[in-house]
Amino acid sequence: DYPLDKLEIILGDDRSGDRTWEILEDWQRQKDHVHIMKISECNPEKMNGKANALAQMAEKSQGSLLLFT
Repeated sequence: DYPLDKLEIILGDDRSGDRTWEILEDWQRQKDHVHIMKISECNPEKMNGKANALAQMAEKSQGSLLLFT
């Protein structure tokens, strides 16, 4: 019941080799509040893997409350 005009969902593809990006594109086409990111840069000295992807998505976020899973 959360108002969709206040909801922002950011989904990321962290260099997967399957159909993840294609599936995310389909989601984005169906939902105005869904944004997608292709995570292509990674600096292992700073962050790697999921932490890197979450940090990049958090930078893109415009909300004041973030939830990560």
